[in-house]
Amino acid sequence: MISKKCVALTLVLSFLVVWQSHAQTKPFEQELVALTASLHGENALPHMGSYIDLNFWSSTYDYLLYATPTEGFTPGLAERWRVTDNQTRYTFYLRKGVQFHEGWGEVTAEDVKFTLDLIMRKDSISSQARFLREIVDRVVVDNPYQVTVILKRPDWQFLDIVNNDSPPVPIVCKKYVEKVGDKEANLKPIGSGPYRVAKRMPGEFIRFEAVPNHWRRTPDFKWATIRAVPEASTRIAMLRAGQADLIPVPTDKVPEVEKAGYRTFSNSGARLYWVILGSLPLPTRDVFDPKVPWWADYRNTNEWERAKKVRKAMTLAINRKEILDTILLGRGSLYGVSHFWPGNTPGNDPKWETNPYDPKEAKRLLAEAGYPNGFELTMILLKHDGRPEAPHLGEAVAMYWEKIGLRVKRLPMDFATLRPQMYARKLKECWVFGQQWEKEPIVAMSIDSMSTSQYFTGAEHPGLDKMITDTLAEMDSKKRHEMTRQIGQFFYENYLTIPLVEKGSVWATSSRVADWMMIPGMNSDVQLLEYITYKR
Repeated sequence: MISKKCVALTLVLSFLVVWQSHAQTKPFEQELVALTASLHGENALPHMGSYIDLNFWSSTYDYLLYATPTEGFTPGLAERWRVTDNQTRYTFYLRKGVQFHEGWGEVTAEDVKFTLDLIMRKDSISSQARFLREIVDRVVVDNPYQVTVILKRPDWQFLDIVNNDSPPVPIVCKKYVEKVGDKEANLKPIGSGPYRVAKRMPGEFIRFEAVPNHWRRTPDFKWATIRAVPEASTRIAMLRAGQADLIPVPTDKVPEVEKAGYRTFSNSGARLYWVILGSLPLPTRDVFDPKVPWWADYRNTNEWERAKKVRKAMTLAINRKEILDTILLGRGSLYGVSHFWPGNTPGNDPKWETNPYDPKEAKRLLAEAGYPNGFELTMILLKHDGRPEAPHLGEAVAMYWEKIGLRVKRLPMDFATLRPQMYARKLKECWVFGQQWEKEPIVAMSIDSMSTSQYFTGAEHPGLDKMITDTLAEMDSKKRHEMTRQIGQFFYENYLTIPLVEKGSVWATSSRVADWMMIPGMNSDVQLLEYITYKR
């Protein structure tokens, strides 16, 4: 029997071989057409775009470092780096001769400094902006090929920030952005990656052209087009008609596509779905309402225990295995605590078993908590292009809750409507959301489970704030992972969220595609185009 460590090692070695391989110097005279449900905001500059936006431009840019499937990095524009002064000084030694597209010159340390300064600008919407503003003291250009980032305090996360993942920090061309301005540079980005932007039609498509003899990887396909096609049935029809080579496939359509003979790719950890129990806010917030059955003032022990019984009842009412088998057709896995995917996730505790399906116990707990006849609540059926299963999972959860006597209203809502209410902590309604797996769960929890977080899909509690803050400050990885486990235990014991299922994103390909490198937790949208190989 092959151990998980052997599999992980094989994956890493394969990743490094493929990532750094560039034996081919000239692309084939072929075009790859990749479809997606939406091009989202289409912003291409790191201070103007969201994580989802920047995925589409991942092949246009290069990055200082590249994340590997497990912990660690492989060289990118920085062919090596050095960490000194108690992890407060990060010096990157840049690869010489890397050129920006369209003749905009060589990538230098000035471009690295300019990129980080852009992200830290006051008007930046990057999810990394706040972290970098808080942690970076200054960025120093030592010479054209050497740049040093000096931190205000030691921080182990820094290398996790300046790479191609979660969200990416692409290195942009200072000379170009300053010359044409943010607006123009955002419309036609200039990078140094394996694909340059050839043409784009906002809302419709982006067309790229391969860069021959690229230092990192010369793409197999000379042209690559990402086209927005919202309807899954239309995407499948285009694949059948030979008008597309790569399409995302909703779970319920996978059997149809595979039966027709098309190959599918899937990456694990692309989505960890869980139920968010409203904003679960601090009692000091205006939105806090003690009448919400699963909310309580943590300072009142009796009330907290009562609300916990309600959350536990709502958890035990759900048959996750049935959801996995019916809605996801068995294509996924179960897990015990939000943010923690079983396996090699730091801090994961194998004792965190998936909560059993026990509607009888759920009804008993409701009665004990003072709700023998149930109560009314609303389930938001969230429409989100990147999470097509969310409304179906929400409906399934609502039906299970109704079986234990809860009276559930349904409220369809798109993410654009939900997001500002989530940021403002105004939601009393429940909803199902999917987060991608993070190699360090504490990073995700710092983004979505603190009272100071903008993004919010967890819970608010002063104990969480302190534990997360302390864990982020711990430089020793073993100690940090144990502290992370303790946070997971707090989630687990208090039923702060309701974990449902994990699933990978599924993609179908035409016969012209030989392979596509899938990385756990990534490939949730069209990215890494240069690693899609042409079947000759």
